[in-house]
Parts: sequence; structure tokens; C-alpha cells
Amino acid sequence: MGNIYKEGQNRKQQMFFPPSIDEYVNEENLVRAIDAYVEILDVAALGFTKAALNSSDGQPAYHPKLLLKIYIYGYLNRIRSSRKLEAESKRNIEMMWLCAGLYPSYKTIADFRKENAKALKRVFREFVLLCKEIELIDGKLIAVDGAFLRANASKNQLITKKTVEKDLKAIDAKIEEYIKALEFADASEKKEKNLKPPKDDLTGMKKRKAKLDKELALLEEMGVTQYNRTDPDAKLMVKPAHNLMAYNAQIAVDSKYKFIVATDVSSDKDIDKLYEMSKQSKKVTQNDAMVLTADAGYYNPKEIKKCEDANIEVFVPFIDRSYGQKSKGKFTRDAFIYQPDTDTPICAPTINIL
Repeated sequence: MGNIYKEGQNRKQQMFFPPSIDEYVNEENLVRAIDAYVEILDVAALGFTKAALNSSDGQPAYHPKLLLKIYIYGYLNRIRSSRKLEAESKRNIEMMWLCAGLYPSYKTIADFRKENAKALKRVFREFVLLCKEIELIDGKLIAVDGAFLRANASKNQLITKKTVEKDLKAIDAKIEEYIKALEFADASEKKEKNLKPPKDDLTGMKKRKAKLDKELALLEEMGVTQYNRTDPDAKLMVKPAHNLMAYNAQIAVDSKYKFIVATDVSSDKDIDKLYEMSKQSKKVTQNDAMVLTADAGYYNPKEIKKCEDANIEVFVPFIDRSYGQKSKGKFTRDAFIYQPDTDTPICAPTINIL
């Protein structure tokens, strides 16, 4: 009688011709593409640190190409943590193949990412140019959109100029009220009988006021209206359902095969990002006839004018800011037609001369 279940090999059994690690990674595996692409890059010209070491003193360094392969693998497989990338290099057969049996520590991986931020952006640009060379990108039509990336910061740590000024006004009123009460009690010589102990003593209120004054000065020094104590770069972003601490990520996509050609992460709103993303896209795709399109959230006459001055053709729908008035049954500016002969406007829906 045959076996009911398949049986694996004895883990301790030795093989006369052991298979190489290369045999475990098939020819179509993505890690082979990562390896081949990184190997053709001139990492020294791209500005990577430790790309042209001349001395062999001390412990040998990890080659920037190896660390770049790990970074790209993590990006494509959504592994952001340097600790997890270190663990993957010891247990993941694809990573073991990619790293050729080397195991960089999480600190080495994290430092590489931190020290080579600009060089990594240049790698992205080089990849876009390669895609253009092999006709995966043509740069004729680019679409731009934004997405919120949640920040690792709580709304409870957010301070705004409006709330700080409101709190300062309230605490100033409390301090003044308490001092007047003290003066009244001293004058009437009935201090202990008539004066109720305050919820916060005067010293505590003054400390709170000093903290608020410091926060207001910080906001004014930075030239911003909001600041998060945990992550100063994160901003309160407004969504239809709720608000959240986040960044605004911008993505420009080529229409041919949907390759991303430009990115940006900031705290700015979409309405202020049209020209920047247009400029980036044109620079990367190197197409003077590029046309860029975006949704109504990017409608900004000043930004559109900048694009026109740079000979970038853009298509952005006009944003109708009068929708709320129309829903209330009111007529908006576009409902009136000016008659130059009589110098009077006509309300088109009612055909009344005003």
C-alpha cells in the first residue's frame, strides 16, 4: 500500500551533489531583474557613499550595490523596517540569493538609506530614463494625483495658532479674575471666608501661560499655523469622513504603461503642487510636447500660469465653488449676463433685468 501523504526529505541526509542556491531562484524571478539592473548602475557617479573606497584598512565595507539591492527588494515587497530586511536576508531564499550569502545588520541598512537619500532619488530617475529608452514610457500624457500618507503622530500632540491664542486668552482671564478676587478679599479683610480656592493655583496658571507663550512664539518663528510635537513635518489633513495627521504624497504617472515618473511628499495641498509636478515630469521624461492632466483639486490659476510660462500644456477642470449656493436655490455669478448696450445685467434663469 502506497503512502497516503507526501513525505519530505530527511533534513540531516547529506547529498553527494548538493543543489546550488541559484537553482532555487527561477529565471523569471524578480530578484534577477533587481540584480541585473543594479549591476549596470554607476553608483559612484550617482553619489552613493563608500562607492569608491581606496583603502582596505579595517573591516571591509558592504558594497553600495548590495545595499541598494536590499533597499529595492524591500520597496517592491513592502518591507520598510531595516530590522525586517535583516531578518529576511537570513531566512528568505530570494534575499539569500540577492545578497550572495551576506547578512548586513539592520543598522547598516538604515544608515545606507539615511546617508543616500539624494542618490536613491537619482536611481529612480535613471530607471525612468531606462524605461523611456526601451519605450515603456513615452512622456506624451502624464496624470497627476495625490494621496494622504498617515503620519506616526497623534492629533492630541497638535498645536495650532488658533487654539493657542484661544487658550492664552482664557488663562489671562482666569489669572486676572483670581488676582481681582485676592485684592477684593484683602480690601474687605474677609479673605479666608469669602475667597474660594481656585481650581488651579496662580503658580500653575502662570506656568501654563509661559508654555503657551513659548508655543505661540515657536509657531510664529516657523511661519506656520500648526505644529505637531511628535512630528513637526506632519500636518492635519482634511478628509470628507475625518481628519488625520498625514503627509500629502504626489504621484505623476505616464499613460502608456502606467509607470510612475515623478513623486513628491510634503504637507502642501494639491492646489499648490501642479507646477512642481509638471516641472518634475517634464525634466524626467525629457518630452517638450508633454501634456499633463489633473483633477479639479489642482485648479489654481497661478499654478496654471506657471505651467504655461514653462511651455507645459495642462488640462485641469474648473472647480465650481458655487455648488453650496446653488443647492440653497441661490443664483451665482455665472447665472448673470452683462448687456453692454444698456449697462445692465440680466438674470438668465428668470430673464429679469436688474
